[in-house]
Amino acid sequence: RLTGESPESQLCHGLLLQKRENHLLAIKEFKKVQTTLPERYECWLPLADSLVKTGKKKSAEKLYLAAWNKAENWEDGWVRTRIAISMAELNKNEIPIYQTLEGYRSKDPENEGLGYALASNYESWGKKKEARELFSEFTQTFRNDN
Repeated sequence: RLTGESPESQLCHGLLLQKRENHLLAIKEFKKVQTTLPERYECWLPLADSLVKTGKKKSAEKLYLAAWNKAENWEDGWVRTRIAISMAELNKNEIPIYQTLEGYRSKDPENEGLGYALASNYESWGKKKEARELFSEFTQTFRNDN
């Protein structure tokens, strides 16, 4: 169903509310989706994002980490990359983004998207040598699924 109270319509409504910066109402919609579709952990990310925007940092961190732990397949690399970047942004006042990304990369070293994000952040911090080495590593091993 695309209308009414389906999880899909709730997710879309939450995303619209989020885009309009109405995070409190978006959270309510995203929580409905989380309750109805608990196995769809990728849908938890917008909920965590809105929790951050409303100052609920600890709740967001807990949700990001729960989603990270559920995203175990290599096809879920984008979810893990998104979570690592979100956690790095969340904690950037306490620790440089690249350090947080390094920690996540150590947990998921085969994640090409995460490696690319780390290399890009190295580059923005002026860590050219580290960036070059990591970019080089991933251009040599980039997975071609065709």
